[in-house]
Amino acid sequence: MTDYILEDHRTIDRAHLSDMLASDPGVPTLQVKLHYSKDERRRGLKLSVFRCLIDDRSQTYDIMNVHNGRVHLADFARKPSPKVAAQWAAHVAAHLDTIAALALSSEKPDWAALPGLVGAP
Repeated sequence: MTDYILEDHRTIDRAHLSDMLASDPGVPTLQVKLHYSKDERRRGLKLSVFRCLIDDRSQTYDIMNVHNGRVHLADFARKPSPKVAAQWAAHVAAHLDTIAALALSSEKPDWAALPGLVGAP
C-alpha cells in the first residue's frame, strides 16, 4: 500500500477523458498524487497524474493512456521524514493549478517539463 504525501482531486470536463471512459458513469476527475517510490530505476518522490472516473463505490482509470503521467520529482535514498514530506506537499500544493493546466493541455502532455515547472521547495 502506498502512503500518499499529497492527494488532490479536481472535477474535469468529460471531454478530457479518453474514448474508453467517455460514456462510463461517474464524475470525471483529475487525480494528482505525490508519493515516495522505490522502483527499479530511482528512489524518490514521484508525482502521479491521472484522468479517471469516480463514483460512490469505485474509481475507473484508463491507466495505459498517454494523457496520464508519472514523474520523478526528487531523489531520496529512503522515505522522507514527516517534516520534509510536509514541505514537499506544501510546495506541490502551491503548484496544483500549473500541474492541472499541463495535464489537461493536450492528449499527450509534456510530462518531462513538469519537474522544471514545479521545482524543489
